[in-house]
Amino acid sequence: MTFTDSDGTYPSATDTPPPDFDTPEELLSLARDLIRIPSVTGNESAVSAFVSNWLSDAGLAVEKLETEAGRPNVIATIGSGEGPLYVMNGHLDIVPVPEDEEWEHPPFEAVVADGRLHGRGSFDMKGGCASLMWAAACLTERKDDLQGTLQVHLVCDEEKGGNLGSGAIANAIKEGRLPKPDGILSPELSWFHVRTAERGIFQFRIRFSGRSSHTARARAGGLNAIAVASRGVLALEKHIDRFHPDVGFPVISVNRIEAGSSNNQVPSTCTVLVDRRIVPGETAESVMEEVRVALDGLKEQTEDGRLLPVEYEIITDDDDLMAVVDPNMTDRDDHMVQVLWDEAASLLGYRPPPYTDWGGATDAHWFRPMDIPMVTLGPTGAGAHAANEYTDVSSLGAIGEIYRRTLARLLGVADD
Repeated sequence: MTFTDSDGTYPSATDTPPPDFDTPEELLSLARDLIRIPSVTGNESAVSAFVSNWLSDAGLAVEKLETEAGRPNVIATIGSGEGPLYVMNGHLDIVPVPEDEEWEHPPFEAVVADGRLHGRGSFDMKGGCASLMWAAACLTERKDDLQGTLQVHLVCDEEKGGNLGSGAIANAIKEGRLPKPDGILSPELSWFHVRTAERGIFQFRIRFSGRSSHTARARAGGLNAIAVASRGVLALEKHIDRFHPDVGFPVISVNRIEAGSSNNQVPSTCTVLVDRRIVPGETAESVMEEVRVALDGLKEQTEDGRLLPVEYEIITDDDDLMAVVDPNMTDRDDHMVQVLWDEAASLLGYRPPPYTDWGGATDAHWFRPMDIPMVTLGPTGAGAHAANEYTDVSSLGAIGEIYRRTLARLLGVADD
């Protein structure tokens, strides 16, 4: 599959081959240690303690920001406090491993085989966290020469929205308890594509109306709301051909359905949950208008040939719906972004394309609305949130070295 913008046509990010790069044994060992510590969201204390000790031993000053007991965020710093502040951000929490999920290698043994590091979190995103920790440790060797400050933020709670993780750090910045960064880098998933933007999130329900009756009279007096909803779902569940050059296409998916209360009664209502990922230029209001246009033209045909309007209600205020998260982006011409892009091109031997693939939300949505530039460059791999998750070993070293070179330039200690 390819994606096209004004600068050209690019292959899907997931087709990116791993780089030809030798990963330092210290970095690989660190990544394996992180994977071996189960840290499903809500149980991050052990892995946070490990990274705190590791970063402290490497020469960074470590503190913790905790808004819920046992759910710490680790903040590690080197530099004088003078000059610009750059941050590397990553999350330590992982999604669960279902009991019935079959793995080729045990998910918490961090097996290395055929050039791949296997295990839950290897790709999302403990491998990337190890890369940024390694890069920070390398820079401690020049910490007295830094013309600015480097921080490492390793956070909890990202897989459940980040309120206690990067959200807590964002609040601390707003309140002046932490300094405002001049830029943030993150090795979240991107397959060596440069990710400067991401879709927003808008979730809502649609309640379709029918008419209840006894099953025996379903073709005489009933109007099955599930059938009505089915036509509505088919009208909505489709590709949206509206490409944005920094993030790609919008996405719509009908992900849940609820209807019926009795086995012998035609249901009078059917409710579906819609998850809509929006691109810059779209709003919740524009999305709802598109939904109305798609549904208002539908009609339900009854057994006797009558055509009835599809009746529905859009619901946006249920407690379990995610509030609207606006699409967010950093200008491609931002200085930090361009330095990262240049260093990636130098190491990889080609200039990475912008990321316009099917990416989920990241913690960037906490920082970009605060006018903090944020860019993502992550390793190659597969299986995030799935069985047999892995990351390519060579990509971890490449990411670490790209970040080391980028921050060395940004902080005035570039290699001679």
